[in-house]
Amino acid sequence: MRASRTSCCTTWATYCGPSPCPDLRGGRRATGVLPQPERVALDAQGKGELKGYRNALLRQVRVRFGEAVAGTLAALLEPVTNIGELDQINHWVATCESGEALLARLRRV
Repeated sequence: MRASRTSCCTTWATYCGPSPCPDLRGGRRATGVLPQPERVALDAQGKGELKGYRNALLRQVRVRFGEAVAGTLAALLEPVTNIGELDQINHWVATCESGEALLARLRRV
């Protein structure tokens, strides 16, 4: 249990500044750099978040515009690796009048 608490504290210190955790008080300081295994886990977590966001977008498109548009969109979303871009596409899903308009807008980008 202690190892996971230290891991949590190290992550906290890396991203949020000084840790409120007693494990990192009293002269011990985080280096600001996560050990390699934790970096890999964060990278995998980020990839999982992107995949989850893509899947949510595809579900919305499937409901709103149909399976054909969702299938085409899936191929267009594959190279997108930025949550901000996916958020913009999510806005377009909500505001485009048709699936064709959505796909045309995505192809222009």
